[in-house]
Amino acid sequence: MRTTITISTINLKGGSAKTSTIFNLAGVLHEAGRRPLLIDCDAQQSATQWAAQGGDRFPFPVIPLEIGKDVKKFKAQLDKIKTERKSGVVLFDTPPQLKEEALLCALLSDIVLIPVTPSPLDIWAAEQAIKTVREAQSVRKDKLPKILLVPSRLVAGTVLAREIKGSLEQFNEAVSPAITLRVVMVEACIAGLPVSLYAPGSPSHNEFKDLLKFVYKNVKK
Repeated sequence: MRTTITISTINLKGGSAKTSTIFNLAGVLHEAGRRPLLIDCDAQQSATQWAAQGGDRFPFPVIPLEIGKDVKKFKAQLDKIKTERKSGVVLFDTPPQLKEEALLCALLSDIVLIPVTPSPLDIWAAEQAIKTVREAQSVRKDKLPKILLVPSRLVAGTVLAREIKGSLEQFNEAVSPAITLRVVMVEACIAGLPVSLYAPGSPSHNEFKDLLKFVYKNVKK
């Protein structure tokens, strides 16, 4: 695996589990000794508030950094933070609805995760997110960032949960193991911890470990 990788989570629709996906992925990266640095680019700062709720127990840095209109300033601030933190993995939580910010984060990333909940609205929104990332690929011309579609907030045993993988395969992008909607995910947020620390060994923890394995596999391709 590369010395340092950058991962973004992008969806141009709110409520797609974007923040919880990148936050809990950072949790299992920390568990694996990868020194994650989570950059919170969302003006709502949900990831920052989540981490602050954990206080001294929280294990890795979550730093708010607004992209704004001055891209050079953003990149300079980002480079300074990365140098100071000496992180093994940089993760971006991007704002919804703002294509320009999502495109910039995609341009800086090796992999983009696109969480998709099992609803027609989210699948349509995922198509727009994929177009944004493909635009970044065309600019970079190095086949990066790679796109991983993440089935999210699935209700176990439902028809929608069973069918979402097939719905996402139409986009001809990699589809990751699914993340199931569980109460423990909400409890972890209230506690201010990633689920890997709040409920180690739980099904939710294991799902994020499986997601990380899938990310590793696709980074190496």
